[in-house]
Amino acid sequence: MAAEQYFIVLHNNEWKISFKEKHYGPYATQAEAIEAAIDAAYAMGEIGIDAQVLVEEANHQLRTEWTFGQSFNAFR
Repeated sequence: MAAEQYFIVLHNNEWKISFKEKHYGPYATQAEAIEAAIDAAYAMGEIGIDAQVLVEEANHQLRTEWTFGQSFNAFR
């Protein structure tokens, strides 16, 4: 498990990033929230802190979307 985790959640009908028990956003789409979270997680990884982005599915299960060390360009 990564040291830092960014969660993409649908909160009050808006896409947000949940990080350290705070919500950031809203974002117009889930894809925009994912891209912003990957940018933040990548920056953490660049300073030596393992980070990943997880997406909360409709059934409340989490799926890993991106982990530092994975290709960054695949999401652009």
